[in-house]
Amino acid sequence: MSANLFKTAEAWDVSTGMNIGEGNHVAKIDGIEHGDRTPGGHSKVIITWSNPQGTIRDFLTLDPVGGVAKVVALCEATGVDRPEDEDIEDDGSSVGKLKDAYLKKFTGKEAGIVVRNEPDFKDPTKEWARVQGYKPADLFRSSDTTPPGAIQEAAGTPASSKDEPKIPF
Repeated sequence: MSANLFKTAEAWDVSTGMNIGEGNHVAKIDGIEHGDRTPGGHSKVIITWSNPQGTIRDFLTLDPVGGVAKVVALCEATGVDRPEDEDIEDDGSSVGKLKDAYLKKFTGKEAGIVVRNEPDFKDPTKEWARVQGYKPADLFRSSDTTPPGAIQEAAGTPASSKDEPKIPF
């Protein structure tokens, strides 16, 4: 056995924040960075979104079909110009890798995000909230934005039960 790691290790720091749940939300990009390449060899971008309801991480694969279209939608939703040739690095994939300087343009930008529950890849009996797409924030500043408390209601804890009928079971 090697040295006792328990003596010098820092305690696990768990987040006490909430995750953004299913619905249409206005959110801000707090961070955007490169992730590991996919098994198919494509670059991946990880976007961290936040709003008063919580945070959600969005994993965007830069594949030639859905990934490129999703980047275009992200650009249109945030007002960031589409990538120019000089914003793309040749990484051997069919699409390339977006350069760090280009990704930084998104930090602090606001957009509407569409979050839906979808089955887990490994265990389809479990569902996870995932960002499905982006729209301009102004489209979600109306009644179709998920109301406050909807996250708690989706988790089985009603935000308010004053007008709900009592069901005896």
